[in-house]
Amino acid sequence: YRGNGTNCSHSDQFYCSNFENGTALCNVPPQYDCYDSGCYGNGTSITCDQSTSHCSFNETGYPSCEPGYRGNGTNCSHSDQFYCSNMDNGTALCNVPPQYDCYDSGCYGNGTFVTCDQSTSHCSFNETGYPSCEPGYRGNGTNCSHSDQFYCSNFENGTALCNVPPQY
Repeated sequence: YRGNGTNCSHSDQFYCSNFENGTALCNVPPQYDCYDSGCYGNGTSITCDQSTSHCSFNETGYPSCEPGYRGNGTNCSHSDQFYCSNMDNGTALCNVPPQYDCYDSGCYGNGTFVTCDQSTSHCSFNETGYPSCEPGYRGNGTNCSHSDQFYCSNFENGTALCNVPPQY
């Protein structure tokens, strides 16, 4: 028959280990906003999506990517919009796009213009340079360094323009 243990009543991912005295322990890896994309050890770097997997290291320090529970990442403690990317070594980064006074109204690439309100979306380009408008975080724009009143408009190519009405 089975001996003593513990129930891991977590609806989230978990893995089991033991205290030094042998008592069972449920481990819940922390959730992050952005996850590392690789493992590095003993001079070797491998790809590993740590949103669903984690790094493990053998007795000589070489890494492997193991499925089952999430691994390392970072939290983006920004109240503003952000998106995730990774450094060359796979470490997760939080990126906060700059805020502008006026935003571009489109994306232009490879001779093609696509309407895109970049105050709430951003431009993306496929491998041949054709643009698309992607939701999720803001894109490009311009700051109006005028202490006076201004209003925004856009050039025909979608680039933001600050307009300052004349004073009478």
